[in-house]
Amino acid sequence: MAAFLHDPLRLSLKPAKTHHVCVADGMDFLGFRLSGGVVTIQPEKLDRVTSALHSSLAVLGAPHASFLERMKTLGRINSLIRGFRAYFCLPDEPPILPQLRHLDRTVDELAEETLPEELRDDPAWLARERFTANAPEDDATAPPIAQNVYPEERAPSGPLNWMVKDDHLQAGAPAVVPTPPARVESPADADTPTERAAIVEHEGRVYVMTHGAYVTESDGALVVKHRRVEIFRKALDQVSLLFLQGLGTSLSLSLASECAKRDVALVVAQPIGAPLGVLNPVDSARAHLRGRQVLRRNDPDVIRAGLRMLGAKAGNQAAILRYFAKYRVKTDAELYRRLVAASDEVRGLGHRLEQVGAGAAGVRATAMGFEGQAAATYWSHLALLLPAGAGFKGRVTRDAGDPVNQAINYVYGMLYGEVWRALVKAGLDPYFGIMHGSERDQGSLVFDLIEEFRAPFADRLVVALISRGLKIPTPGGDGLRLRARRVLARSFIQSWTRKIRWRGRPVAPAGILQHQAGALVKLINGDADYRPFRMRW
Repeated sequence: MAAFLHDPLRLSLKPAKTHHVCVADGMDFLGFRLSGGVVTIQPEKLDRVTSALHSSLAVLGAPHASFLERMKTLGRINSLIRGFRAYFCLPDEPPILPQLRHLDRTVDELAEETLPEELRDDPAWLARERFTANAPEDDATAPPIAQNVYPEERAPSGPLNWMVKDDHLQAGAPAVVPTPPARVESPADADTPTERAAIVEHEGRVYVMTHGAYVTESDGALVVKHRRVEIFRKALDQVSLLFLQGLGTSLSLSLASECAKRDVALVVAQPIGAPLGVLNPVDSARAHLRGRQVLRRNDPDVIRAGLRMLGAKAGNQAAILRYFAKYRVKTDAELYRRLVAASDEVRGLGHRLEQVGAGAAGVRATAMGFEGQAAATYWSHLALLLPAGAGFKGRVTRDAGDPVNQAINYVYGMLYGEVWRALVKAGLDPYFGIMHGSERDQGSLVFDLIEEFRAPFADRLVVALISRGLKIPTPGGDGLRLRARRVLARSFIQSWTRKIRWRGRPVAPAGILQHQAGALVKLINGDADYRPFRMRW
């Protein structure tokens, strides 16, 4: 009786299930790891859920899987993710959130390897559960490479395919369209209809990457339709640049006319980003400037400005190498020394380039020789900053087959459209250049002015994105996949419109470019000298 009163429930500790540890050394408890006052998910649990998802994705992506099998498998995947998140997502334990984000990235990577593209683009897959749905945002603790210019991305939506019609349904049977699994999204994670339609818009710049779209004008607004459904609308008064690069995209004459009237730059480009054409209005208040631009092309002061442009390009390349070197000073001292030495070499070549006599014979060929040497050193060392699996073996401009070069070329294409627009808006002729020569078919003055902006606003962006974990899938036959193009386009226009300190005041890079185009006008008119943009580092 006394024993019963002492332990009424007859409970006792079993030696086989009892383990004594020091709390300071850490311990595992109910799937969590408790160590040093920090709670995280046990690595074994992460491995188990990853293995289970890999197996389910293999079934989901099987070539001969039926519609019913795929629906059930997707339901299991959603249940697994939802249950794991509900158990492990603790709002007061910030270290758990990066683990859940890592799982989301792992699912995307497994899907890239396992699922065909039409499955990854299906709305039912895009609406799947996420490990981080409704999770609080984590604080960015990593070094601010490229000023955090890119957000997290998910796969874009695509046409309805396997989740709409079952190939095994009998003829005449009604098609069943399942409701995609419900997903509660946080405002920061939610895609807008515009994003799902592969349209990126930011501060007046609109990039339409939707294949088979119809782009037109209606009641003073830019309208994009896909399969007769309106997917985007914006007042033309709020549009400064329209970039079209979707295959099979149609453009209405009314929109082209309105863009010309309102001085909206309209760029038509390939999916790889290289522009094919730019719409320019017929009217020009500075036609005389173009004539003077041609006549003064060989003047020493104009050539000297061209030399400064190329010198600034080399200087900016040297600054980029120094910029990335600072992140290696403690982690890889040898790489840090190599990058610093290369930076000094490239900067020295830039100084020698600017010292070439403006009136010397063959001045342009000599300058291009120095520029080529600097570029070779720059790209060979920039490659050291990229992961070994990136496949970057050197700079390739046209017909690049590796994803890194295609990403660089894609961003260059967007930058090209910006430079063309700035020059035409200033009244200059894009085809009559200073150093590159008027024989260049694609606008030699564009290639002159773009040089000082490539490294700071294109090269740095791509290297930073890849260094911080952006996975660029192997390009398809028509270039980068839509997912990568969306990330690059959004990242570029956000960094391009974010103000930086320049000549004592905050100015967006887009404003710097317009100022430089105006400085070229003053140079042509003989009103002032030209000072190129130089990245300070």
